[in-house]
Amino acid sequence: MWLNLLTILYHLSSMILSCYIWQVETERDVWLHCGAKNIVVSTVPVAEFTPPIICVNDVNAPFVDASTGNVTAGKWNFGRSKANAGNPNTSTFTKPAHHYTQPGTFTAQLIATNAAGLEDTIPHTVICKRRIIDS
Repeated sequence: MWLNLLTILYHLSSMILSCYIWQVETERDVWLHCGAKNIVVSTVPVAEFTPPIICVNDVNAPFVDASTGNVTAGKWNFGRSKANAGNPNTSTFTKPAHHYTQPGTFTAQLIATNAAGLEDTIPHTVICKRRIIDS
């Protein structure tokens, strides 16, 4: 075979730039090639929200996404097994609202996702009181 040696060197610099060099030697020639390729480094987002203070009479308990890290999407689960089509247990809205129809303690969860598809999940306890003066 005319190919005597194939060497591939891969180098990742501190500037997040990769340069790969390969050398091909034949019986008559030596070819060198260097190429550069940008590498994107993405950090994991940090999911966060503050659970609302609510009672059963609150028609729409507001949830506000306070996530950081270039979040491009969020998935909410309001922690209710008895949700319905008119008042679903999940949402993909940035600032969703949910109506808790029974008092109790629920675990709401937010999954924050960035453009690279990296995710972080945060659960928080939501306490729905009978009346606003309940403690």
